[in-house]
Amino acid sequence: MKSSAWTIAAPNTPGEPPERTRQQHEFGVALSTLRVLVGLTQEELSENSGLSVRTIRNLENGHTERPRKKTCELLAHALDLSDTETRSLLAAAGWGVRSRSVPLTELPQPRSELPLTAPGLVGRQEILAGVCRYLSGDGSTYPAGGGRLAVVTGPPGSGKTALVAHAAQLLREEFPDGQIFIDLDDSSHEPLSPAAVVLRLLRSLRGGEPSETGEERAAALRALLADRRVLVVADNADSEAQIRPLLTGSPGSAVLVAARRQLWALPQSYAVELDPLSPEEAVLVLENLLGRDRTATEPSAVQSIALSCGHLPLSLHVAGLWIAARPHRRLRELADRLVDEKDRLDTLRVGDLSLRASVAAYFRRLAPAEQEALHRLGALRGYFDVGDAATALGVSRATAADLIDDLTHHQMIWLSGPTSEGLFRYQLHDSVRLYASWAAAGGAY
Repeated sequence: MKSSAWTIAAPNTPGEPPERTRQQHEFGVALSTLRVLVGLTQEELSENSGLSVRTIRNLENGHTERPRKKTCELLAHALDLSDTETRSLLAAAGWGVRSRSVPLTELPQPRSELPLTAPGLVGRQEILAGVCRYLSGDGSTYPAGGGRLAVVTGPPGSGKTALVAHAAQLLREEFPDGQIFIDLDDSSHEPLSPAAVVLRLLRSLRGGEPSETGEERAAALRALLADRRVLVVADNADSEAQIRPLLTGSPGSAVLVAARRQLWALPQSYAVELDPLSPEEAVLVLENLLGRDRTATEPSAVQSIALSCGHLPLSLHVAGLWIAARPHRRLRELADRLVDEKDRLDTLRVGDLSLRASVAAYFRRLAPAEQEALHRLGALRGYFDVGDAATALGVSRATAADLIDDLTHHQMIWLSGPTSEGLFRYQLHDSVRLYASWAAAGGAY
């Protein structure tokens, strides 16, 4: 059991008279920490101990010069402390011998909730190394109020979850107090509320069902993350509000986020955006899945499949699994099927992996006006500018520009430019265009 995160430091010189202000602070921190860890509010501790709420509040805030020994014993009994923990609490108040490292409580065993990762991560090594370097730094480079925060964004199927999962596995030893993985898009396809995110993490870090109010839960989580080295991996983030409760401003713990949209309103972070793979990298993904012997017999088919997949890791992975499950079929059969756009979304589905489902998760988070805009923009093939978009949408250029910016932030549209004339051009991500056309024709989200 790891308890070194909660200790009482001894004075610098044995026998030295305790500094009263520091001792009051130490006792307040010790009492508050123990109360939070056992899941009690100040009101509940008051009821259990027979002390007033005001007394407990003053003790935790360091406003009581020296707690009475009987008060400490009542608190220890109300907190159900062991004999060792009771002696530690008494020592923090100046009653008894103070040791250089006295454990206050035994924390739950560190949890590792990281998902399994597939071997190899093609084309993302430089980004992966950058994320790991940043989150494993010495703390001197992290901005105030942000701490260790890295955010990975990208279009549907770009491999955000795979990248953060690989990074988290590489960083495990840097965060020995636990690695927590949380999917912020629950099974009902609704984003988790900030309060639900806090509750979920407290269950993992402390065990049991926290009984505090929402504000106390948030404070408890901040305290736990600030004083321990925990890595929190948040997948499918949809808003800044989901991430803010995880930020302590302390460099001890770290937060690694895979987001479906750019999170501009968060404190400064290490932010990276995933592009589609290069044609060579896309072919390598298929070679890794199928074996060089098989792909070498039909190189043109492999290149056609990679192109039809938009060089996106998810699409390539699904295509590779589709072929691997049919060893008697030629690669050219799949290549020809994927060339036909109307069947592409139906074909790129194996088991619970689906390109359509990946894009749908993004679509569901858009406002109705943004969804309608994508339906219409889906008819535009290739690049377009703001004027083209305004015509297709039947709106002013200013309105079209705002819609395009919003859709770009939601990873629906690719920004290119400026051209030699100083104009920016846009293009729907290929998978988004196919999905928008399918949805406009009556497909259900």
